[in-house]
Amino acid sequence: MSDSPVSKYLRTGEQAMAESAYARAEANFRCAVQLTPEDADARYRLAIALASQSKSDESLSEIQAALDLNPRIPSAHVFLASLFQRKGVFDKAIEALREAIRLEPGLSKAYVDLVHSKRIGLEDSQIVGALRDMALDPSRSATDKIAIGFALGKALNDLGDFASSIEQFDRANDTAWAAVGSRLQYSPEDEHRAIDLVIRHFDSAFFARHAGSGTGSELPVLVVGMIRSGTTLLDSILTAHPRIASAGEQLFWESESLRMLRRVYQGNVDHGFQAEVADRYRRLLRSFGPTAKRVIDKMPMNYLHVGLIHSAFPNARFIHVRRHPIDTCLSIYSTDFGLEPPRFAFNKAHIVHAYWEYCRLMDHWKCVLPGNRLFEVRYEDLVLRRDEVLPGLVDYLGLDWDDSVLHHERRSSEIVTPSRWQARQPIYTTSLDRWRNVEPWLGEFTSLSDLV
Repeated sequence: MSDSPVSKYLRTGEQAMAESAYARAEANFRCAVQLTPEDADARYRLAIALASQSKSDESLSEIQAALDLNPRIPSAHVFLASLFQRKGVFDKAIEALREAIRLEPGLSKAYVDLVHSKRIGLEDSQIVGALRDMALDPSRSATDKIAIGFALGKALNDLGDFASSIEQFDRANDTAWAAVGSRLQYSPEDEHRAIDLVIRHFDSAFFARHAGSGTGSELPVLVVGMIRSGTTLLDSILTAHPRIASAGEQLFWESESLRMLRRVYQGNVDHGFQAEVADRYRRLLRSFGPTAKRVIDKMPMNYLHVGLIHSAFPNARFIHVRRHPIDTCLSIYSTDFGLEPPRFAFNKAHIVHAYWEYCRLMDHWKCVLPGNRLFEVRYEDLVLRRDEVLPGLVDYLGLDWDDSVLHHERRSSEIVTPSRWQARQPIYTTSLDRWRNVEPWLGEFTSLSDLV
């Protein structure tokens, strides 16, 4: 690459992207676009930088401009599809993915994303056949094989070929475990000890000693539970209410927990520091809902930090979503988490252990939190009896009823989790008792039947 001004901006922008400095990347790519507005590649890169900052509308405008300049960039069509997926416009996403496949028939990402944008039917035999061929291609990278395996497993499950589906999920998880299992560093013994520490320190006496120390804000609503339990669906339903906004899945408490827990375990709770953390969190949530009465943080793993959050926000409301344990763990096992998997991913024994520890901790929170701070919802009830469940839930949030929560699929806001397609659909029952379809192949997951 030459040292022209445009090249320098592009190079500096790419370096910033590699460092996750997305605002700096955007600034450099904008300079490149201003100098060469007819450069489709510069606009494509700018679109990616914008999307990385959740500026989806601007990103959509730039990627469409890039494709107007050069419609023969397959990966740009895939990126365009990802923006449409976020917004729930799946017909346009599918159209963009089919164009990417037309331009580059071997582009696995296009096939993978297509599978996750619709329910696969008999008319999609070409898609399934192509994925089968790709799965057998020894030249594919491990990352590629993992994504292909999970997509093929989902496609075969849609078609009702459950034996072949679970075989693909097994292969995908085995490949992923071989690639990143050691990096995840999940230790059942360490996890058990960590949960023991939380239970021992955050007891009723702790909350009594520190009563009145937190902020009185009622803004936060924490939707918690094991991942793949239906938290995205509930978030989508509730944020259809005009007085509720969603902040998505925030990593705030994960990043703050170590410093705060250290103080708790040392018996040196700093209320000033706690107030400063609470104020930052409140301002973060408020940025997602400037006029909302409630703002949801739907990071499911916040169940680990309920004690910290309750001590900082004694008036915050927690909603615990509980789903059939085997269905939950099977869903974890059949999900491609990309570059950010949970530490217990890809290993049935670890998934089961993490689920038991989650149940143990949630049982503790139910014992020590005031009854009006924790509301439990069963995923199955959301699907089968939502008309009975939702009025009580909206009332728990201190809001008047609004019929819009019964039509969450009409929402226009974005969803970026792996559930983005499912959460956009009208309530459906095919996700209930899914485990029965693959019962002969459940392995360690059968031990969770005691929890039903």
